[in-house]
Amino acid sequence: MKKVLSFLLAIIMVISLCITGFAMETSSKLDGEPSDWARSEIREALAYGLVPESVNGNYKQDITRSEFCDLIVNLIEVISVKSIDDFVNAYSEKLENVSFPDTDSATVLAAAKLGIVNGRTSGSFDPDANITRQEAAKMLALTAKVVGESITSESGAQFADKDAIYNWALEYVNYVYAQGIMKGTSTGENPNFSPLRTYTREQSILTALRLYGVLYKYYPTPTAIPVPSTPIINTLPTDAGEAGDVRKLEPMTLTEYDVLTIKDGVFMLEGKPFVEISFNKFDLLWQIIDPLLVGDMATYNSMIKKQEQSLKELNEMGFRSIRVFMAPWGPYDVKKAWYNPKNGESLLFKAIDEVVRMCEENDIKIVWCMGLTGFVEKWIESDRNGWHWAYGDYHMRELIADENCVARQEMYKYLDAVIQRYRNSKAVLTWEFANEITLSADILPGEKVYEGERMPTLEEIAKFFDDVAARIRLNDPLRLINSGGSSMREHQWNLYVNNKWQLDLKSEQYKALELLYKDRGCDIIDIHWYANNTLGPVVIDDETYNNVNLGLADYMEFAKEIGKPLMVGEIGIMPMADTPNYFADNSDVEKAKPFFQRQLDEIVDAGVQLSYWWQYGSDRPQDEGVGQFTLRKGLDDELLQMIIDANKRLKEKYNAN
Repeated sequence: MKKVLSFLLAIIMVISLCITGFAMETSSKLDGEPSDWARSEIREALAYGLVPESVNGNYKQDITRSEFCDLIVNLIEVISVKSIDDFVNAYSEKLENVSFPDTDSATVLAAAKLGIVNGRTSGSFDPDANITRQEAAKMLALTAKVVGESITSESGAQFADKDAIYNWALEYVNYVYAQGIMKGTSTGENPNFSPLRTYTREQSILTALRLYGVLYKYYPTPTAIPVPSTPIINTLPTDAGEAGDVRKLEPMTLTEYDVLTIKDGVFMLEGKPFVEISFNKFDLLWQIIDPLLVGDMATYNSMIKKQEQSLKELNEMGFRSIRVFMAPWGPYDVKKAWYNPKNGESLLFKAIDEVVRMCEENDIKIVWCMGLTGFVEKWIESDRNGWHWAYGDYHMRELIADENCVARQEMYKYLDAVIQRYRNSKAVLTWEFANEITLSADILPGEKVYEGERMPTLEEIAKFFDDVAARIRLNDPLRLINSGGSSMREHQWNLYVNNKWQLDLKSEQYKALELLYKDRGCDIIDIHWYANNTLGPVVIDDETYNNVNLGLADYMEFAKEIGKPLMVGEIGIMPMADTPNYFADNSDVEKAKPFFQRQLDEIVDAGVQLSYWWQYGSDRPQDEGVGQFTLRKGLDDELLQMIIDANKRLKEKYNAN
């Protein structure tokens, strides 16, 4: 919903939470007893809504061709957040209508229309026949293909019974085996695949869950992403200048009284508790720097006036801080802006100067998201199949894990320059590394590569937090530091420790946070939170082994145990169309109110001291219109008033008025 990689990953997290909530309403029981080896993964598949009613039970029974269509069509609906009819209608390839004399099943016909399944040579479908393992491999692979995955495999698996696999199935078997979606039926260097053996419901459910882990990355697809004509690489131009030597800095003019501090677990500013529910004004800088980068001064001047008005409105409503992405959109633009001096001055600093001035004049402080992951060596390329990322030598893994790599050193120069320039401004509330770095941890299982980009481990991210926090403190020893990290993925500890998409225990979620924050460089534990129509992410209870929701109160307990305050850097209620008992747009105030109230009550009741609602007054075209969740004074006054009232209640709770 925001910048490129973080945009993709952030929406993926939000959709995952939405899917989880949908799953809890549709299918959350274990009818009959699965095999012990399948139990935990079936429970996880149920939590994600991946088990249609037709296969939810009698798990050891062989699955039929029709039931397998139910399973994979349901998977497409969950992963795309669309009905199968909408998915088929939006599919880019021309599709022919299909019919069979022996079934009118909607899922069978949809799967056939998408080319995932075929009929028999007689023209029938044979819906009640058992599916074979090689047929399952084909359907799983072609499901991945229609969602967007390339299913070619560089080398085939060396199965002992390779000759028994039909030629038409070999490509698909190689793909599902290489991705870990299907496994062999024996162990050893050359296992058997048993292509003609039947496939049980529990085996099918597990492979659907694994395929979900592979396809998780594809939705939602951004509708419009700017495409640069040439890549920007991580080599600092000679005219960009060097950051100042941090050992030669003049003393700071501010004192601890002027900046946010922590006393007895409570945020303090100017001698008083500082708590609030405020807003992300994430695109404040973007709206100013984008026209600068293309020399459109008329739009630049117009946008300054618009942003000044937004800040004035926030001040009048009683808000004293906002969270802002204080780096341009995407890895391409952060370098383009900083490495583009005009008359000896960076365009980036020209735009940031305006943001700081406006915030100072309106007595609003900034949770300053520095966008440090913008120094990976990546860019966007476009061809007839759409846009895709291209990469140089320095991926996310190198930036995070290798403190001596070029990308890290360029990032430090940028960090030094920004903090040295603005550290004496009272507009800075905290320094934040970047948005949702934690979502890149251990993705994807196996080689830890996501869409061609090498990704770091959770431990490497924890060490990166320490390194960057130390660098920030060389420049600014007074300010508090937060990571910008999201909530943990529901599988995070198992991704890190076991290298698999397995739902974490509640205690394992704590371990992931503990690794990142306990006795580490960040002063604040920060998460992002979009419960929407659910009660929060799903994990497994340590005692009952039932699925349970993690709430803000749980995170407050985690934070207390770790010994650092909790901040929710993003929180909000996202409109969603075609969702039963929910609202599709903020204009449907009466339907929206209960969900807003529940979320606001949870913040106040849990005592979360700082949280930033997504979002206020965005001027981006994609954030306007039906279904968006930007709030604006004059359009969403009732919903805004609810946030204002909750903010007052929180302040009263901490005697912060």
